[in-house]
Amino acid sequence: MDDVGGGKVKKAAGGRKAGRPRKKAVTRSVKAGLQLPVSRIGRYLKKSRPLIINYPIANMPLE
Repeated sequence: MDDVGGGKVKKAAGGRKAGRPRKKAVTRSVKAGLQLPVSRIGRYLKKSRPLIINYPIANMPLE
């Protein structure tokens, strides 16, 4: 009567092995030694890049 769950051993979330402590996440801001949000700034730069590339003056040929 103890084996009600079908006999399968449950793993921790994400397929990790149970019992090992999870490493503390290190942000890119901490790695860079900065207080500003490095990831957020990078995301904004990625979003704005196509706008700069498709700007008409940037695509004009030089004469």
